[in-house]
Amino acid sequence: MELDRAIVEVETSFEDAERKTRQRYLEMTPEERIQVVEELRKLTYPNGVAPRLQNIVDCIQR
Repeated sequence: MELDRAIVEVETSFEDAERKTRQRYLEMTPEERIQVVEELRKLTYPNGVAPRLQNIVDCIQR
């Protein structure tokens, strides 16, 4: 994932940054929010699903 520097904003406080982040997510469609979650999952688990989820899948398939 590459950082698009055209959309980087600098805030003067954590409160301002949190408020703008919250507002940005509220303006997204549900599909866009799910896409963000999927990107975060891919960054956290680049090789697939979380280990705990894999164990659940294995149990269900038996």
